[in-house]
Amino acid sequence: MEPITLATSLATIVSLTADFVSSRRGDEAQTIDAYVDWLRREEHKELADMIGSNIDLSRSLQTLLAGQHAAVMSKLDELDKIFSAVARNLDGFAGIAAAVRPDAILSEQCISILRQIHDAGASFFVESKALRGTATPRYLIVDGKRDDLKISEPTFIKPDIDTLCALGLLTPDIWGDSVAFRITRTGYKLGTPTPPSP
Repeated sequence: MEPITLATSLATIVSLTADFVSSRRGDEAQTIDAYVDWLRREEHKELADMIGSNIDLSRSLQTLLAGQHAAVMSKLDELDKIFSAVARNLDGFAGIAAAVRPDAILSEQCISILRQIHDAGASFFVESKALRGTATPRYLIVDGKRDDLKISEPTFIKPDIDTLCALGLLTPDIWGDSVAFRITRTGYKLGTPTPPSP
């Protein structure tokens, strides 16, 4: 196995943990010791050593493995879906993510929201109350170049914002008597337009 780097270790751990849990019968122990032994047998010695030398990682994995088999698999599947949704919008990974996880999609509106915040040089937007006679609230970019957030699919704006928050790309906050949504570092990076290929 190639040396584990910070860039690949989380994806590797998630993938191998899913493989380990799915290979176990429901009545088999899913302990950290069994997991580390399995890693060594599967020739992932470097990851086994990393777990053995990092007490926080070891404890966190033990907590995860202690859950019910179906619940653990569901959490790992959801995390895989999140990785894939983000990867679909990164140059070079879009095709791979679409082929592996066609159900993991960040909508064009989700990407547009992140791009608009990025392009405005802003850090957050606010949900204001709906204007009289309209069902949809306004979304205002408050700092940077102040402007209304352009919403292409009003029907799906709330689910799209919920998705961005669930993926850690936006963080909900309170701003006076309104709800604010602050862009995270990862969200800002994802909102950076990809430069055209030469």
